[in-house]
Amino acid sequence: MRLAMVDVAAATGGRLVAGSQGVTVEGGTVDSRRVRPGNLFFALPGQRVDGHRFVAQALAAGARGAVIARPLAEVLPDGAPPGTAVVEVADTRQALADLARWVRRRRTGLRVVGITGSLGKTTTKEMAAAVLARRFAVLKSAGNYNTDVGLPLTLLDLEERHQVAVLEMAMRGLGEIARLAAIAEPDVGVVTVVAESHLEFLGSLERVAQAKGELVEALPEDGVAILNAGDPRVRAMAARTRARVLTFGHDGEGADVRAVNVEHRGAAGSRFRLEVPGGDAATVELAVPGPAAVTCALAAAAVGVALGLDAATIAAGLAEARPAALRNEIRQAGPWTLYIDCYNASPTSTRAALHALRQVAGSRRAVAILGDMFELGDWAVEGHRETGREAARTADVLLAVGRWAPQMVEGWIQAGGAGAAAAAYPDKAALLGELDRWLRPGDAILIKASRGMAMEEVVEALTARVAAAGSSRPDPA
Repeated sequence: MRLAMVDVAAATGGRLVAGSQGVTVEGGTVDSRRVRPGNLFFALPGQRVDGHRFVAQALAAGARGAVIARPLAEVLPDGAPPGTAVVEVADTRQALADLARWVRRRRTGLRVVGITGSLGKTTTKEMAAAVLARRFAVLKSAGNYNTDVGLPLTLLDLEERHQVAVLEMAMRGLGEIARLAAIAEPDVGVVTVVAESHLEFLGSLERVAQAKGELVEALPEDGVAILNAGDPRVRAMAARTRARVLTFGHDGEGADVRAVNVEHRGAAGSRFRLEVPGGDAATVELAVPGPAAVTCALAAAAVGVALGLDAATIAAGLAEARPAALRNEIRQAGPWTLYIDCYNASPTSTRAALHALRQVAGSRRAVAILGDMFELGDWAVEGHRETGREAARTADVLLAVGRWAPQMVEGWIQAGGAGAAAAAYPDKAALLGELDRWLRPGDAILIKASRGMAMEEVVEALTARVAAAGSSRPDPA
């Protein structure tokens, strides 16, 4: 959406300190290395670096506008380049939020879907966007743009053609979802599940539920709250909203949108009958593997119902849905089937991934490569032990990595797993040095951990091994 810098100043309570008020910008960024031509650059203060140091670089790279919170002479001693404009505000982070809200309100008729939950947010977002794209022009959060920076930047990418915005909302404490909702003003709110994520900051599942439920509290009376019927803490959020409530879940959970006759087909995904209010139904062929993916699909289906789609249209959208990078991704690497779900992890999401691994493996060996799960607070020791116990019930081999690796192996042994089939490694380098002795051709391998573990490096190492093995083979005669 093209914006005049005079409007940027008005929306943010700032003042134009350089350039013409007629200068226009399109889209926003906070990273001078990712500037697109015509962007508006927000100079955000950071823990390590201050964005004000990169204003000149951003304008030189093609940004046409900048929002700053320091004197112009300090930020741009030589002044702003010709054809650009600069707005000075009191707080650049708040200005980003204010401008995004202003843009959202300008788009009359736009429907906004907010999605939160302890896990499944991104997969649900991708599936909901695929469903809605069958009828609407959809803008969705890119990657992990789900914070008080990423969400408003997504809204600044709105174009006149967009009819629906599907936005992921993350948090680490009370009040954060409420702040995101105040920016996006969603019409539809989805809560996927309440689980152990963020216990380090919130202390209990009840407080996690309190924080996640801020989304449904923000919905208007003519909005729709979409809640997981299979999670009592989520279902109870119906009492916290004035919006219409639509539930999703599996057969027997009393949900409005439900899956019946679910058939899990390993790496090929799942097949089920989708039933929606009014007696409408359709068969869904879902390409994403695992039971948790079916739950995400039901949440996405409920979004489709909320926006007036019929079951057949929803099923067609779900058939086209694919996971985001590093989430529920199946990849063949030479003799191995990799199940890559290492963008983030909690005990609940890892349990779901282990069950999906078992389905993907079928009669083959299932190897779980699991790294630390962060933000568990006082539950870290037991959470990792429980994950080890779950691995013993679902996998044939456990390779644990990180600070809490010994606790995972301890849980594995407690649950009857063979000690010779599990190992704890202090870091990825130690693991990679011994992978060859653990893996066999035909193995199905799960790679999962919290984001800070960067377990995609294990994926890269495995694929590099395959590439090296292929290049070392002699050419055919």
